[in-house]
Parts: sequence; C-alpha cells; structure tokens
Amino acid sequence: MVASLGWATTELIMSRGIPLWIGAWGHWFDWKYIQMSIDSNISLVHHIVASAQAFAMETFVHLCSLGSWTALLARVLVTGLLALSSSALYVNMHT
Repeated sequence: MVASLGWATTELIMSRGIPLWIGAWGHWFDWKYIQMSIDSNISLVHHIVASAQAFAMETFVHLCSLGSWTALLARVLVTGLLALSSSALYVNMHT
C-alpha cells in the first residue's frame, strides 16, 4: 500500500507537477494549466481512495466477522464498484 502511494505521488509530480510549475510561470496564460491542476487533484483523490480501500475492507471484515468466502465476495464487489466509478470519471473528464 505504501509503495503504491509512493509511485502514485512520483507519477503525479513528474507528469503534472513539474510541467504545471514551469509552464504556469510563463509569460502567456493558458487554460491547459488549470485543466492539468484539476486533473492532478482528481488523480490524487483516486490514489488516496484506492489506498484507503484495503484498510476499510479489512476493518469491515473484522467488525462483521465475515467468513473467508463472504469477505472475498465483498472485496470483489467493492473493487468492482471502485473500478466502475473511476472509469466513469475518466470517461467524463476526457470527452
């Protein structure tokens, strides 16, 4: 979980942070930098939610005393819902 959050942060800084910092200080204002900053915020929230999902699922399984098969089904359903919501967000942003 920590390693994935570290890679997500590195990807965020290298792909969006540096171009935003360098390009936004130019002489001409361009709306693409505003769009890049909004996109990076959405990406950051997505990575935080994906990282917190494992902790939330473990807590849920422990509190509800679920069996192994029920816990597996719950994890698959939650992961599927997260994947569908992220894909819908991605499609809405890039259309």
